[in-house]
This record gives sequence, C-alpha cells and structure tokens, in this order.
Amino acid sequence: EAEFGAASGVLVPLCGKSADLEYLRDEVGHVVGIEFSGHAARAFFEERQWPFEEFPHGDMVVELRGTGPADGVSIFQGDFFGM
Repeated sequence: EAEFGAASGVLVPLCGKSADLEYLRDEVGHVVGIEFSGHAARAFFEERQWPFEEFPHGDMVVELRGTGPADGVSIFQGDFFGM
C-alpha cells in the first residue's frame, strides 16, 4: 500500500483519463492532471458522470475543475511544455 505522508496534492503530467487520478485524489485529497487532449480530459469526468466546470487560462490552456463528487480533481488541458 502506498504512503504519501504529508503530501497536500499530486501533479500528474500526461494524465489522459487515467483512473489513477481518482485513486490519488482519494488518498491525498487533491490531484492536478495535465493533458494535451481535450477529449481525454473531458472523458475522465464524463465516464464517471462527474460534474465539472471549465475555466480558460490564456489562449491555449483550459482548466477542467471537478465539482460535487469530483471535488479535488483538476485537469489542465493544453500543451504541457508550453505551460
């Protein structure tokens, strides 16, 4: 079993729609993913039927922030190397 100590959040680059985001959120409390594909970022929330809001950050980056049961999960969709 993994132990995360006093971590307050986890960054997951190139996260896709990985179930690891849900696991890490449950273990640590907050997880931030970064994904190039808007389709994959939205699919993470949609496949779980979790609500989310979209917040634009500049021209190329959109934050998808979970609400309700998805609270604690944020995915930044855009070019990882350009962030």
